Amino acid sequence: MGVDKAGKKSSRFNFIRKSASRTTDDSTIQELEASVDGIEGNSTPALEGAQGEEARDLEDEPNTQDETNMQDEINAQDETNTQAGSPRQDPVPIVTEPPQDESLRQDSLSIVETESPQEEAEMQSMPPPLDTLGQEFAYTAEDADRADSPVEDPEVTLKNLRETFQNIIDDKLANIPLRLIDTHSGILHTSNDLEGIFKESEEYQRLYENLLSTSVSKLQRKVDEFFQYAMLSHKWASAKDEPQYWQIKGNVYDMDAPREICKLQQFCTTSKREGYRWAWSDTCCIDKTNNAELQESIISMFSWYKESAITIVYLADVSDISQLKDSQWFKRGWTLQELLAPQFIRFYKQDWQPLIDSGKNHKVELLTILHDITRIDIDVLKVFQPGVDNVKKRLSWVGTRTTKKIEDIAYCLMGKRHRS
Repeated sequence: MGVDKAGKKSSRFNFIRKSASRTTDDSTIQELEASVDGIEGNSTPALEGAQGEEARDLEDEPNTQDETNMQDEINAQDETNTQAGSPRQDPVPIVTEPPQDESLRQDSLSIVETESPQEEAEMQSMPPPLDTLGQEFAYTAEDADRADSPVEDPEVTLKNLRETFQNIIDDKLANIPLRLIDTHSGILHTSNDLEGIFKESEEYQRLYENLLSTSVSKLQRKVDEFFQYAMLSHKWASAKDEPQYWQIKGNVYDMDAPREICKLQQFCTTSKREGYRWAWSDTCCIDKTNNAELQESIISMFSWYKESAITIVYLADVSDISQLKDSQWFKRGWTLQELLAPQFIRFYKQDWQPLIDSGKNHKVELLTILHDITRIDIDVLKVFQPGVDNVKKRLSWVGTRTTKKIEDIAYCLMGKRHRS
């Protein structure tokens, strides 16, 4: 009996010590939870209390079940001992060892990080990230535009495209010379003739049949390409030697008079070789007996040179670049605008060979030489703007140039836009 009492006493002391240890560990758990809550800083006091109770429930629940199972086993053992005549022993208190510190930390963190239903509701009510919001907004706007835009009848769309195509053609014809020579056939045509020629071409038929699948920019580009033209700049010989409008009766390549017809023929041949179907010369592309046409041509000439694909300058008195500065071309009034207005120039010698061995823009290649000859600023040679500003400087450009009519000097200096 003494031994049994001593054993029971020892067991009770152990139970007290372990209970105290468990109390201490519970305090440690609470301190860890408080530390984690302080780091996170996102939980409310009410949420912390709920989490503390939840943590205690999670901790106590498995221990209670274990104690119940072990107590049942002890009771069964006591009944067996009683039946066998063995004296009954007091049950040994069952104490569950507390988890280690590391597991406590992990359990505490997992409890803190668990989102409550209130947090989930708040998360759902928060706005989405900016990139996601932008994608949703863009998609919604696109859908709205598509829904608001009426579905256009294909026939109406085609009709509008045909009108647009015709407007592009009309605008182009309104800003090119009134007459042009076809370098392929040698025939002189009016701008009205050119519209019919274009509409009979394969290029036009292909564009017209595929309007629904052709962009407006492509239509514009194709029209520009078809109507590209070359302009001739030269010093006139005598009027009786230059071919006049009234003398052009058919194919210019078949003509043998007047004397300067060869210059016109060489110009057309060179333009064709450079890749341009249409060509303009001031000798035969203006009906000078028609006063209205003559006046329109004079005031439009600057813009025609400016809008040309290429200006071919023929230097009848130059056989070598060293003779360039003495050419009569730099002494005529009208040739001043024929130097300033064009964006792309090629100079040809008296034998119709290029002045320099370059397929590039001679105006750019010879910029310094042209500045030295004309005393015109390089920036002005690059990009000239017609007008009446800097009159004194502009007058200095024509100081050594001559014209038959004094008013022609004004046209050379100011320039005019054709059909605004």
